[in-house]
Amino acid sequence: MTRVFAFVLFACTSLSACVMSDFPLDENGQPIYPPEIIAALPEGVPPAIVFLAADGCYAYSIEVSEPATGFPLYGRDGKRVCNAEAQARVAATPDV
Repeated sequence: MTRVFAFVLFACTSLSACVMSDFPLDENGQPIYPPEIIAALPEGVPPAIVFLAADGCYAYSIEVSEPATGFPLYGRDGKRVCNAEAQARVAATPDV
């Protein structure tokens, strides 16, 4: 299973169709990933497969689907990594 996951990650980082475009680009056209996203990624997961989900929080995906689906990113504090608007909404919602 680990080999399959590693292969899928390699394939996604090698194919431009897997690169998400939810981040600003630097002068070289490379995405600029916020440090909280980099810190939240599991070991070996490239930031190129991170996307902004419909709820305003970040996730990573190992497949291309429409709408994009994937695994939510959680910070070291155990909370989801979200954009500012979604972070305020998540903070106001009690844990279930």
